[in-house]
Amino acid sequence: MKRTGKFISNGKLTIHWNQKTFFQLILLLFIIGMIYGAVLAGTSSEEMLNKLSFLTQGFMDQRAEQSLVYTFLNSLGSTASLLLTLFLLGFCAIGQPFAGFVPIFRGLGLGLSMGSFYLQDGIKGVLFCLLLLLPPAAISTFALILGTRESIKFSNLFFSVLLPDKNLETKGMLKLYCTKFGVLFGILLVSALIDCICTFLFAGFFGGV
Repeated sequence: MKRTGKFISNGKLTIHWNQKTFFQLILLLFIIGMIYGAVLAGTSSEEMLNKLSFLTQGFMDQRAEQSLVYTFLNSLGSTASLLLTLFLLGFCAIGQPFAGFVPIFRGLGLGLSMGSFYLQDGIKGVLFCLLLLLPPAAISTFALILGTRESIKFSNLFFSVLLPDKNLETKGMLKLYCTKFGVLFGILLVSALIDCICTFLFAGFFGGV
């Protein structure tokens, strides 16, 4: 029985193509969320913009003053919680749409943040995003997109088991699933470490300005 792009296949090339397309679709969800977040920032009322101005400047000052340990834990915690959510949704037969919302949520938050920094701080805000936000965000987002893909695939497995006349070989899949998410968590650790490095190198240029 052939299940290309899922769990069983007779052709490696087909698996590669389907996984690549799957990754691109999830990436598209992230981009849609990011664009929507940027649009929300651009269409905010004057009162909201004033609040965003206070928050963005406060965030810049906080980055310049907080310890690197706090930066690491805060960066890791915000992304690890999303990865954990994806991991748990993989065990739900109807977890696919909820898992698909995670990259949208991630893109929405990043787009809103970057849009707010640009609107309130101009070039300074753009530089802040390029030097402090984007490097760790790119790595952690990559991990979350991969996590979304694996979560949906594993959720599909549970859904398939519920259907009649569906006999799938599940031995070893749980171990592989956990191993993959362990690797993804390791990527988030790298992302948090890069966040600390960027903060150490560049945060001083933005705090208190």
